[in-house]
Amino acid sequence: MRNDKKLHILLVEDDSAVALTTAQMLEFLGHRVTVVGLPGEACRTVAEAQPGFDLVLSDITMPEMTGQEMARRLHEFAPNLPVLFMSGYDFTSTETGHFLMKPLSLSSLRQAIARAYSAQAASAADAACI
Repeated sequence: MRNDKKLHILLVEDDSAVALTTAQMLEFLGHRVTVVGLPGEACRTVAEAQPGFDLVLSDITMPEMTGQEMARRLHEFAPNLPVLFMSGYDFTSTETGHFLMKPLSLSSLRQAIARAYSAQAASAADAACI
């Protein structure tokens, strides 16, 4: 699946080296990136963002709370915001079903973003038709 839409992505990653590399990859793919290091900061950033983000790319294992706990909090005030998880650990199940294994490649990152964003857009369109 190919999605050439350029997105505003919130990157949530507590490892600064990984955050820098991932942000550079996202920018290379043409996306606009905002980087935060902690889940609580991500929640505040999404709550205050206008017009908002198109997608959140988040590590699963972080201080304060897990990526999945953060996603639940984000969805309290941004219910249609797609969240794509990434980890160096093998997580066989995430609540959203969108998962990317580290280390990232440009190809896997591009494909995962397209899948997560397209799935959320289709879900929102279905909800609008009900």
